[in-house]
Amino acid sequence: MRNNQRITTALLVAAVAATACSKSNETQQSKGPEPQFSAKMTTVAMTKDIPKEVPAIQETIAKPISDSFSDGEAAYNAGKFEDAVKLFDQYTVQKPKNEWGHYMLGLSAWKAGDLEKSEKAFNEALRLDPDHFKSLLHMSRLLVDQKRYEDAVVRLTHAGELDPNSADVRR
Repeated sequence: MRNNQRITTALLVAAVAATACSKSNETQQSKGPEPQFSAKMTTVAMTKDIPKEVPAIQETIAKPISDSFSDGEAAYNAGKFEDAVKLFDQYTVQKPKNEWGHYMLGLSAWKAGDLEKSEKAFNEALRLDPDHFKSLLHMSRLLVDQKRYEDAVVRLTHAGELDPNSADVRR
């Protein structure tokens, strides 16, 4: 968190300096379009101190969301499954057509104990890509956990057709 605040401060100082210089035309070397400022922030701590002449930065920092798949994946890999669920929830809202986001939401929710959310997420991944092998495989495991064996066999059969040599399917 402290590292994020340092990065935020550095970005704000640079942005304010760039804004001040660009108003006086001192740093403008090309006549092309100005670069867009983009920053990924998860804290709102400093928004009250942002100068009013930098509204784009204020708007970016004020959004406590992460649009990064890797943030959710890092939370998942760290065993912070509830955090991963929140991050992948946000990711799938921002990128609803990405089956991998829904797959990771399903996997995270399953590990967090939310079987209903997990099933919905796996189903959405499979709606987007009916041949999404990992969603088929993990959905079948979820269904086995729920003792819904017939439904699980349907998913496993499809996965087996996609990859007949898969040890995961046989297991």
